[in-house]
Amino acid sequence: MEEYTPKQAADFLEIGTETLKKYALLLEQNGHTVHRNARNHRVYNGTDIALIKAMITLNRDKSVTLEHAASIVTSADTDIEEIIGKNGRNGIQNGIHTAVPTVTTLQDNAWMEFYNSFLMELKGLKSENEALQLLIVENTEKHVQAFQEVSSRIDNQAKIIEEQSKAIAEQSATIAELHKRLDEAARKKPSLWARLFGR
Repeated sequence: MEEYTPKQAADFLEIGTETLKKYALLLEQNGHTVHRNARNHRVYNGTDIALIKAMITLNRDKSVTLEHAASIVTSADTDIEEIIGKNGRNGIQNGIHTAVPTVTTLQDNAWMEFYNSFLMELKGLKSENEALQLLIVENTEKHVQAFQEVSSRIDNQAKIIEEQSKAIAEQSATIAELHKRLDEAARKKPSLWARLFGR
């Protein structure tokens, strides 16, 4: 027997999945077994859905409490077709296949909404990324320009220091030459004693 997800079964019955879970629990408390998949999640077949449909019908049309309705529909002598009608039973057994595409369509629509939302978010992130990259490039250019300016100043200062060092070296050489000449002149010039006594 084909099995359906809680979402498919709930959509077919036009109830929420939490309400479906509540009905399934009432059925299980009255001895009916709703199968579970490998992940221990309930899956619903045509019989499960027919019983829940009968519960809903009894509750809505006969004002029977859900707890009492669950005990009625799980009783062996209860005719489910009589409660929901033969057409309703056939609709559940056979027509659910026509409901599944509707569920699938709903799922597809939900997926498309999610996908479009994801694309919009992705575009927003792309724009933010481009803005950040532009900011990084601008900051990098500023830092490069600042580095080049500092390097240029350092080079200019190095040239000035080199020129000043050369000038100092030249002045030192000139001073040394002057000292040398003064020493030579001093040696050649007769002393005061020699000039006085003619020596």
